[in-house]
Amino acid sequence: MDKGKNIIQDAWLKDVMGRNVYKLAVNDVLLRRDNRWGNNLSKAMEEKGVFIYAKVPTHDIRSTRFLENKGFYLVDTNVTFEGSVSPGRDKTDSYAMRLALKKDEKEVSEIARNSFIYSRFHLDPAFPAKVADQIKSEWVRNFFKGKRGDAMVIALQGKSIMGFLQLFCNNGILTIDQIAVSEKHQRRGIAVSMILYAQEHCKGIKSIRVGTQISNIPAMRLYEKLGLKVSGTSYVLHYHNLHHKEGQ
Repeated sequence: MDKGKNIIQDAWLKDVMGRNVYKLAVNDVLLRRDNRWGNNLSKAMEEKGVFIYAKVPTHDIRSTRFLENKGFYLVDTNVTFEGSVSPGRDKTDSYAMRLALKKDEKEVSEIARNSFIYSRFHLDPAFPAKVADQIKSEWVRNFFKGKRGDAMVIALQGKSIMGFLQLFCNNGILTIDQIAVSEKHQRRGIAVSMILYAQEHCKGIKSIRVGTQISNIPAMRLYEKLGLKVSGTSYVLHYHNLHHKEGQ
């Protein structure tokens, strides 16, 4: 159930975690004292085991302080890159690329389960590693269920999947939702090849957009190498009702 315009239940994440989860939108209405949305937030924060997350621009110190005073804490600084990539730039032709098929779901989900260490879930000490891994695995499964993403690129070596790129294609912008390469195939230019393949095969693409964590230096170097530029930054803050522990 929605708690108001500022507090929206994340039903998918709730199902994955087995806890109540809300996304919080912070604006001037919420920051006012004695308003019903502020009261709704306070009530939501009292729910047993609740998890609430929010994203605010890094220049919005007022909202950041408001959340910290409420008991939220910073887990990530998200950096958004945007720009266009020259066709054929740094492309490695030795890797086979294609779009994902239903049969790829199990292998791709296992790559997702084992490849992320910088996500906001992995950076948050309140999440056990196995829970953070499961979230990323289920996230990519949403593509195969038709619930998230417009396309997925698969990188192959023989019949084995080396990596995947989950993306959206809207209004001439290719947005990277998730990208991962299995550990034994990293640092071979596979991520670059997948991005270039996606740009070539998504019609009408004029630019690429992707967000990553400021702690994920390898990803930031990759996007800079492709010629993308920083277009925005935001803080990601989490709140957990600590009267509840994972697994109980």
